[in-house]
Amino acid sequence: MLTQNNPYLFLTNRLTALVQETEKLESMTSNLKTKRQQLQQLFVKTNAALETIGELTTLLPQTSPEIRASLEALFEQEEFPLTPSTQETVSPSELLMGVAYQLLPRLQQGIQITNSLLASEMSKAFQGSDAEGKWLWKDAYECLEIAQILLVQERGAKLLQPSQLILEELEKIHRLCPTQTKRSEESLQLQQFSTPLPLAYLTGIAAAINSEDIVLESSAGTGMLAAFARVSGAQLVLNEICAKRRSILKQLFPENPLFDHNAEQIDDYLAPEYLPTVVVMNAPFSASVKMGKRKEFSLYLD
Repeated sequence: MLTQNNPYLFLTNRLTALVQETEKLESMTSNLKTKRQQLQQLFVKTNAALETIGELTTLLPQTSPEIRASLEALFEQEEFPLTPSTQETVSPSELLMGVAYQLLPRLQQGIQITNSLLASEMSKAFQGSDAEGKWLWKDAYECLEIAQILLVQERGAKLLQPSQLILEELEKIHRLCPTQTKRSEESLQLQQFSTPLPLAYLTGIAAAINSEDIVLESSAGTGMLAAFARVSGAQLVLNEICAKRRSILKQLFPENPLFDHNAEQIDDYLAPEYLPTVVVMNAPFSASVKMGKRKEFSLYLD
């Protein structure tokens, strides 16, 4: 009897050990995500500090040549330029990510984000105002979306259950953000109509996405719909025709394949190995890309 029970005990112990190892890996993954967010925030703050030091050094000749010389010696190395140009060293998508990380704590704490605060953060990151042409309000709205996506990724599997309480919480978070009232020529041309956070959650629930699915987001935008598919453990296949948004997606979903096809012809170009089991999108397409004429009908997919 003891001999017969040994294999069972071995398998039971092994299963327990695997569960413990899985929990450790999940904990490590969560810690790495937190570290990544902290590094992003540190990166933005470091750039701001270097810019401030660069501005201060312009005043130093009037006060202390010795201090100026010390600062120049400290930052003469190539990786620490004295007066860095943020636009030259950091891509626009990285600047948008930086602003999103500045906004994220407010969403985590349930604090309202006003238009004036959003404009202030954008002006700091882009070294100028929207009136000066340094940034567009559409860019600012994308920062809000990125911050919400980061929050979804942070909360992960907690958002997978169909729950009225979760929906109400997501609606509260959505209401913390300003309404997207200003559009750009590009957003109109490419039909960039954002998916609200609560609707993205309901879409994921309706699609019943699970870890065995291959989910195609054919017009991924900043990744709002994709975020809920990702926390479900599904394999993502992303497609986005806008280069700026693709840059954002690369940072939010670095491990997933990303394409730049016209979503209307995605079936003609997508490789067979990426055949999806689930397709989510903000449809329909009322006009073809780079064409002003609107279609007389739209196709809805069940």
